[in-house]
Amino acid sequence: MVLPIGDDNTGRINKPVVNYVLIAINVLVFVFLQGLGSNEVFTYAFSVVPEEIATREVAGATEGAAARALVAAGLCSSMREARRKIAEGALHVYPDAGAGAPREVRDPEERLDGSGATVVRLGRKFLRIVWKDSA
Repeated sequence: MVLPIGDDNTGRINKPVVNYVLIAINVLVFVFLQGLGSNEVFTYAFSVVPEEIATREVAGATEGAAARALVAAGLCSSMREARRKIAEGALHVYPDAGAGAPREVRDPEERLDGSGATVVRLGRKFLRIVWKDSA
């Protein structure tokens, strides 16, 4: 892939008016309707929020590795698929309380938080994993 350094538009007669209008509309919507990002009612009305987060119990012995936890929870059918999806950056781990930013998991052997419950997103699927004791 090559990034363009410049463009020779010396023969251009007209300005990109449609692009300027679309950019202006986006700025106006962000400033007035969304209130610079502070209007949560507008934001949640036009955004996608998961309707349901399923919950699955996974044995505590699998809590060590992210790839093993995905297979045990049923999000992936094999370790190979789980490792590939993790390497692609499709796995995100959220704090269960909902506070804080999600973290992206890129290492299949990375530990997931095994204290209580862990909310994971793989692609568009959300799943709350509850670690149960294997004793």
